[in-house]
Amino acid sequence: METKSCGDLLVKNSKTVLIDSHPGRNAQTFGIARELGTSMDLIHEPSVGVIGNKGDSQCYLGVQRKVEVIQECLLQRIGEGDASMSMRLVQPEYTIATSDGMRNGTKEMRYSLIGREVTHDSVCEHLSASGLEGTIAVVACDKPPVGTAAAILEHNRPSIIMSDGPIRPGTDSVTSEPIDIISGFQIAGHDDAGVKKRIACEACPG
Repeated sequence: METKSCGDLLVKNSKTVLIDSHPGRNAQTFGIARELGTSMDLIHEPSVGVIGNKGDSQCYLGVQRKVEVIQECLLQRIGEGDASMSMRLVQPEYTIATSDGMRNGTKEMRYSLIGREVTHDSVCEHLSASGLEGTIAVVACDKPPVGTAAAILEHNRPSIIMSDGPIRPGTDSVTSEPIDIISGFQIAGHDDAGVKKRIACEACPG
């Protein structure tokens, strides 16, 4: 009985497979394969990739490292041998985002409020334009994961969504009480500037 490879099954069900012999279009595809260290004979196989959310916030500190580790694991699995996945690996892509906590109460908060839509649109563009048949997404904060999930659902291809996890809360060095970013907002009206700075410095250690 003939067995089908992972790539064969994806091609059969694919909405978008980049099969093209045009040398102009292939030039950069070959270049990316060379840069990533994947076989240039796989550039017309179904594409898979890793995406992540990034922004100016502690929420995103672990995203890039996780994306890099996942990308490295895929590099080890993709190839032309019997035990390998015959697929094209694309380079990792990241969405942009901002921080609710850092912009809350300022005019810049309006940029955070549209974070879902900005993330959704950028992920949609990447998934559709790259024709990804499989995606692993590392998400963080609150709005980007929603935008990412919505785009992945619309794309309707096999995907995994992985959370980068919450920010670790801190401990007040004076009272030994657990504190977090909410604690900082709760004492915003405190008369002692030293207390406010201490809570701000200790609320989000990582």
